[in-house]
Amino acid sequence: MGSVIVELKGKDLDHACQQVMATIAHADCQPWLEAKRGILIVCSRYPSFDTSVAKAKVAARKRGIRLSVVCDKADTEFEKVLTG
Repeated sequence: MGSVIVELKGKDLDHACQQVMATIAHADCQPWLEAKRGILIVCSRYPSFDTSVAKAKVAARKRGIRLSVVCDKADTEFEKVLTG
């Protein structure tokens, strides 16, 4: 088991990364989150080179959280978000 935070965005991935990291860090969310955590950002467009997403993945990994970004995918398995 684990917790997956999902963020739906158009194309502002930097803002999405900031929002989900703030959500996970928020004290009101802590009691609801499992020890194993993942972030799934669903967006309409993923830039071919975006350093903000790479930095967010590194920051998430340092906290033991897996960050996944998908574009226009109808089906995503949450377990894969948690395990890679």
